[in-house]
Amino acid sequence: AESNPDRVEELEAKVEGLQYLLRQLAEDKASLDRALQLEQQRHESLVARVPWIVVRFDRDLRYVDTNDAFRSLVGEQDLLGRTLGIASEWPAWDRAVRDFHAARDVMTREIELNLDVQGAPISLFVCLSKTRIDEHITAVGVDQSDRKRALDAAE
Repeated sequence: AESNPDRVEELEAKVEGLQYLLRQLAEDKASLDRALQLEQQRHESLVARVPWIVVRFDRDLRYVDTNDAFRSLVGEQDLLGRTLGIASEWPAWDRAVRDFHAARDVMTREIELNLDVQGAPISLFVCLSKTRIDEHITAVGVDQSDRKRALDAAE
């Protein structure tokens, strides 16, 4: 079988083109990975500094992310990977997150929880949201105890 030099040359050009595209894709992926890592660091830094509680759960209701404000409320520093229920002195918290998780068609919910934190009552306004793709739940809450006490005193 005699080789056709034109055909070989054409195939070599295609291979070179594909190799170039693969290098470009690898460079683009590396660039996107760096950008994603920077964005994640920026997000983590922001979440760590906000005065609100921020908690993320995976689809099995394991803690995947908590910020300092939440950890200071529950007095527990090592929650990651642990299943909801760690704050068992807060049955209303556990019930609210579990009920929201079970409501398949509900993507956001706002609730007010009255909790006892180390002997002090707090009023926590929480916004729960979940993603359709991975069913992660994010809870963002703000302690409204001072505001609520001021309103109660004004009445």
